[in-house]
Amino acid sequence: MCELVIQEERRKLTVAAALAQVRNALQAVGIVDVEQRDAITDSITSMDVFEIATDDFIKDMCKNICRPGGTFPNPNAEEPGAPAVIPRNGVAISRTAEERLILLAYYVRHLKRTSRPYRVQFNPARLYSILPGVAKYDQIIDCS
Repeated sequence: MCELVIQEERRKLTVAAALAQVRNALQAVGIVDVEQRDAITDSITSMDVFEIATDDFIKDMCKNICRPGGTFPNPNAEEPGAPAVIPRNGVAISRTAEERLILLAYYVRHLKRTSRPYRVQFNPARLYSILPGVAKYDQIIDCS
């Protein structure tokens, strides 16, 4: 029983570390709005997702994040008269943020192709310096 608890705790730490790495990468490419980052990390929970994310996937994800719909639990539901759920409003994802997500996906695929690990701290200057070549390479050779 104790071993199961330890394994579950390790899994939680791994998931938390993966989310932290995604948030760090988003901030490195200039997506600093907390609401946007939280909405994106609801869909992308690890850097591995960027390896398989196509341009169309990212564009569709951004469109879906922008659209309101559905409900989520009200954090103030205990207060008298407060509803149990509240409507989910969309989060505006700018065109610039969408393009930066696409570029980040190119960069991650480049790291994968060249057998390099993801950095814990992404360097924006390094990322932007390598992206034009990555985009050109990605158009010539499709490794998917």
